[in-house]
Amino acid sequence: MDRKAEKTQDHLKQAVLEKINSGRAHTNDALQEDQLLLIDPTKIKDVEHGLGPYNKDYFKEAIDRAVEDNPDVKVLALDMHDINYVGSCAFWVLIGAQRELIKRGTGKKDVHTTPEGIILVDLDKDIKDSLRLVEMNGYFGMVDTKK
Repeated sequence: MDRKAEKTQDHLKQAVLEKINSGRAHTNDALQEDQLLLIDPTKIKDVEHGLGPYNKDYFKEAIDRAVEDNPDVKVLALDMHDINYVGSCAFWVLIGAQRELIKRGTGKKDVHTTPEGIILVDLDKDIKDSLRLVEMNGYFGMVDTKK
């Protein structure tokens, strides 16, 4: 990763941490930097702008490896700003990863009170609308860092 991209990723990670922890600064459940792993799906093999059946194996492998190789991580944040399509197979991968991350924390999921699981960062409006349509919009945390 070049220096500019690394700086941008660090900035995005800090913005996500601030959003997650807003209102929790004085509680014991505030998320620490080492408990958050930021992933850019476009860096995964064969992922350019979408997550679907054509790249699901690479996506699953990358997400599974990220969860397994980082046992202290409670939150996997996916930088979705360049992704304009997410198929059901990709959501199943994220659901599996979220279950594992929740087990590491409190064992229960409430995107409003527990900072653990999957956070979708800067998700495309059409994908958000699709999640609302199938009533999954509350399943994953969502953070918008764009102003």
